Amino acid sequence: MAKGAIQDEGSVYLGGRSISQFRRDMKSTLRKLELPERTPHSCRHTFSRLCESYGVQEADRKRMLGHSFGNDITNGVYGHRTLEELRTEIEKIKVPETALKNIGFTGDSGL
Repeated sequence: MAKGAIQDEGSVYLGGRSISQFRRDMKSTLRKLELPERTPHSCRHTFSRLCESYGVQEADRKRMLGHSFGNDITNGVYGHRTLEELRTEIEKIKVPETALKNIGFTGDSGL
């Protein structure tokens, strides 16, 4: 279960919304932006592929996707990264400016 999620009568809620409500909101938003329909899971695949394409460290990619390190005890126990270090890895991904404009990103959101 995702960190911060609340288990209630078999349903998982994130930020006060059910997963099914999140999916409906995502579908509606993509439709308004005239973008193809996607699922949260397909976005995870896209993010992982972009990380790999732009040289994001594999261990950091696993951390950001919430994957375990399995038998990799060194990374699992000693491989701590700060939010700023992870942000630096994410910023390796270059998104065309036109794509950002198409989704209404102005650059002043503090991200």
